[in-house]
Amino acid sequence: MKKIITLLMFAVLLVGLSGCSASKLKEINKDEIFNQEGKYFVYFYQEDCEDCKIAKPIVEAYVKQIQTGNYENKNTVYAVNLSKEENKDILRAYNQVILGWGAGQGDGTYYVDNVTDADNLYIGATSALISVGVNSNGDKFSKFLISGNEGIGTYLSNYLQK
Repeated sequence: MKKIITLLMFAVLLVGLSGCSASKLKEINKDEIFNQEGKYFVYFYQEDCEDCKIAKPIVEAYVKQIQTGNYENKNTVYAVNLSKEENKDILRAYNQVILGWGAGQGDGTYYVDNVTDADNLYIGATSALISVGVNSNGDKFSKFLISGNEGIGTYLSNYLQK
């Protein structure tokens, strides 16, 4: 029930913002995933993905909210279009048996946690959201957060409420 209420609240927020000017969801390429400043989210999508067509406006509404200045210290979101030729090679399913790097994340087809090079990044499906940044020791990190439009909507809504 709580999940439904959270999604409804986020949907109301999304509808309320739809009359406003479009958000500035910054597109980056795979080579830029680990080169942004601070801590941030990276949203992976494809142009022909039905789930992404639902998730992308949710991500844009989140970006619009944090751009208002009412949410200090909240992570921005960068988007990577996996339909673009230069990004397509990270859209692949991780196979623990073949690669032997340890357990994958999400449904096991993502390999994101502690990856700091796009060549070693495995995004098993879209839409997906990861966290990237630098920890207190100055080391880069990445972490798989969630996949699917419902999960992304709930995650971002809860993150804003923290």
